[in-house]
Amino acid sequence: MLVIANEVKQSGRDCHALRARNDIFIPFCVLKAHGGFILTEENSVPGKQIFLWILGIAAIIVIIFFAGWDIIKAAFLRANIYVLGSLFLLQTATLAMSAYKWHYLLKKLHARIRFRETFGIFLAGSFVESVTPSSKLGGEAVKVYLFRRHTSLPYQKLTAALLVDKYVTLLPFAILCVLSVSLAAVSFKLPSILYSALLTLSAVVLLLYLLYRTKTYPEVCLEKIKTAQKIEDNMLSQAPAAKKFNLRLLIAQKGRNAHLFFEEAICYSRKLISVKERYWLFSISLLVWILYPLKIYVVALMLGFNVEPLFAAIATYAAYLISMIPLLPGGLGTFEGSMAFMFTYADFSFAEGLAIALTARLVTFWFPLILSGTMTAYLIWRENDLLRTSELGKIDKVWTK
Repeated sequence: MLVIANEVKQSGRDCHALRARNDIFIPFCVLKAHGGFILTEENSVPGKQIFLWILGIAAIIVIIFFAGWDIIKAAFLRANIYVLGSLFLLQTATLAMSAYKWHYLLKKLHARIRFRETFGIFLAGSFVESVTPSSKLGGEAVKVYLFRRHTSLPYQKLTAALLVDKYVTLLPFAILCVLSVSLAAVSFKLPSILYSALLTLSAVVLLLYLLYRTKTYPEVCLEKIKTAQKIEDNMLSQAPAAKKFNLRLLIAQKGRNAHLFFEEAICYSRKLISVKERYWLFSISLLVWILYPLKIYVVALMLGFNVEPLFAAIATYAAYLISMIPLLPGGLGTFEGSMAFMFTYADFSFAEGLAIALTARLVTFWFPLILSGTMTAYLIWRENDLLRTSELGKIDKVWTK
């Protein structure tokens, strides 16, 4: 997980205060997180991430070397700059549609935020997703934190929006993956890792679906949680002071707080959108996911390869499934290798499939990485500017006194 250093310094006291109140979901008060890091003065050089990036790029170079650079180079020379430019615009529109879902959910929470701010924060989260092998966990935490900064909404409600966004995003993707893998399995012997990735995705989607399957109304659910929190607070206030520092008691207390936090977030998520609104967000996600194989198909035609649209979809979803395994940042190497391997089923050489994959990644990964990295740099610069302005204001007040 990546955090703006100034924000960590500014909110240091708040972090201690939040920990003292036993709040649970304060991701940016933690110096280490799953698959990522926080950029602070004590940890200003993300050595692990740099190593993984070097490893990922090295893996791509090795794959290119063994596949045959001459074939790949010849395919690259057939690329059309105008087609690539159109694909860049289409990818930008895809990112905007994904950011719109977040903006829609924030408006349902009555947040005062403009779409361009939502889009910027979405890009910052996407940047973290691209540079860390956290299977999107680090990027989602960044989005939640930055939306908290800009909207002042409680973490429970933002986590509820996150759960809804994951559900409406992953369900259409899972359906498309099941359809494409099923069609491919009829004619080809697919690798077992593809089935494992599909099974994992299906389990995650099923879990998200079950969160909405409840006979308890959200209002009743929230009331029960508030009652449980009051009972726990009373128990802690009546407990002897010495027991408050007992390690086992502390762990149990943190576990109960985590449970109550996510219960509250789940309750908010159930009443956040209606069934009609859920279908609306489903349709946006479905369009986003359908556009990805379309880009692969256009890239293949641009490079002179006659690929069936259906097989372009199969290769795309298979590559995304396998690249979701958190091995290297942004699925470097795993996506390219998986897509190149899938194209061998369509009687293309591995080198030809790799040329399609590398060119497609220029559109769907490297271009968004540059775009989101630029936005992240702007957010950091803006935070630095706001911090300097705040400090100068404090100095002026002191001198005027």
